[in-house]
Amino acid sequence: MTKRVVIVCTSCDKLGDEPTGCWAEEVVAPYHVFKKHGYEVTIASIKGGEIPMDDASLNPPYLTKEVTGFSDAEEYAVAKEKLVPFMLEARLRELGGLYEAAKEQWAPHAVRDGKLVTGQNPASSALTATKVVEALSS
Repeated sequence: MTKRVVIVCTSCDKLGDEPTGCWAEEVVAPYHVFKKHGYEVTIASIKGGEIPMDDASLNPPYLTKEVTGFSDAEEYAVAKEKLVPFMLEARLRELGGLYEAAKEQWAPHAVRDGKLVTGQNPASSALTATKVVEALSS
């Protein structure tokens, strides 16, 4: 017997004079949970047809923050570029993110933007932790 579930989304695209719609996470997160547990998932709207999405939910907040992470050069250096689903540095840059890398591969590098702290590679662990302490202390 096939296990099935329907996710029913809003058809409302205006709240007063403001645009609105379905918040992406409210659909995407349950969808992945259901699929993981073997369900066939149908996504529908109350009125049928296209589901209006809330634009704010489609713009990841980290794209406006300065971040770092494993660089493309480091990924190539460990020959894992074909194993990862995407190259982090390239994807962030492609999406307009504010990615920053150390001048040299494997050098410790961490970036703090407000309360968000990111480290580039294993050598960055202590520096990243120090920046987390700084962020939590301010």
